[in-house]
Amino acid sequence: MSHQQIITHQITSQLQNITAAPNTQYNHYHDARYRANSGNDR
Repeated sequence: MSHQQIITHQITSQLQNITAAPNTQYNHYHDARYRANSGNDR
């Protein structure tokens, strides 16, 4: 997989593991994208 596909897969996996309210999912999604784009992966 390319780097972008791996990031997308990681974000998708994170979202699937979140069972909280949609707004929380939204915040987690953008937080994950921010970390990925800034190179600060967990």
